[in-house]
Amino acid sequence: MICVRPPELDERELIAFVDGDATARVREHLAQCPFCMGRAEDLADIAAGLRVRLYRLDCPPVEDLGDMRLGVIAGDQRAALESHTDHCPHCRRELAQLDSYLDSLAAELEPGIVDRVKVLIARLIRGGPTLGMATVGVRGDGDEALLYEAGDTQLAIEILPSLDSPGLSDVFGLVSGGDMASMTIRLLRSGQLVAAADVDSVGNFVLADLDPGSYELTLRGLDVEVQVPDLRIT
Repeated sequence: MICVRPPELDERELIAFVDGDATARVREHLAQCPFCMGRAEDLADIAAGLRVRLYRLDCPPVEDLGDMRLGVIAGDQRAALESHTDHCPHCRRELAQLDSYLDSLAAELEPGIVDRVKVLIARLIRGGPTLGMATVGVRGDGDEALLYEAGDTQLAIEILPSLDSPGLSDVFGLVSGGDMASMTIRLLRSGQLVAAADVDSVGNFVLADLDPGSYELTLRGLDVEVQVPDLRIT
């Protein structure tokens, strides 16, 4: 394939188009030239991949934020984390979510148990390579699953229309990392328990017949709890 309106656009003009700054002449050319539009789409894919790789590149692991809040980290490491969170809205939001969750956890559990349970906020992986998970346990091909990680725990979630109840959805999950036999899943909405399930020996779980809305999902093990604070079911 060749440019149908030579001369073909140069890379500077294509990059301007990808960034939304193209001139009317460039936009008109691309509307009529599949060859140059294909080159622009290739550049857009490259740019999207770079954004994924650079997304929150300087942010510390979520578990370090949790350890800082629980007082496990001190000294220079704590000072560096506090300096980062002073300027990073993403990490401040995760700390606020952790604080809110610790407050609710302390209210429902016996005194002192919060100190014995490591609480992590799961971080959504936005595209890029998978987490090395055996996603065969998730219905479908796995490409559309939401992928989360928190410490050594990895979680894939796929939300599909219920086969038995029109208008409702089923959540299929696969957990990787940790002692599967001791893990349970809880789904809450506005602080109220909606559904719960045990994680089976290979890491699978299912939550069925759920209404659309925003939920909080928690994965609880013997000494760690992973929280997905905003799981949206449509």
